Amino acid sequence: MYVYNVLKEGKRMNKKGEFVITSTKTRTQKGNIDDALLKLKQLIEEASVVPKETSEEQKEVVRQLQKKANTMRLKEKMFNKLKKQSRRKDW
Repeated sequence: MYVYNVLKEGKRMNKKGEFVITSTKTRTQKGNIDDALLKLKQLIEEASVVPKETSEEQKEVVRQLQKKANTMRLKEKMFNKLKKQSRRKDW
């Protein structure tokens, strides 16, 4: 059921609920059918991979990296602000 829901979210389903997969890779109908079946197989394989849950430790590492990146961004902004203020002439 998970695979169906993932595939349903994609853009390959029409209003009737049918999967539409096309191929014009080759000049023969058989080659295009084989290519379309290969595409369908790849879609099913990609959709069947269940994403892993992130651990609390990993979430904390991401939070720390985001915080560090934000402070670096603010420091750079302040540096640029001071640099531009020093160029300005007071009339």
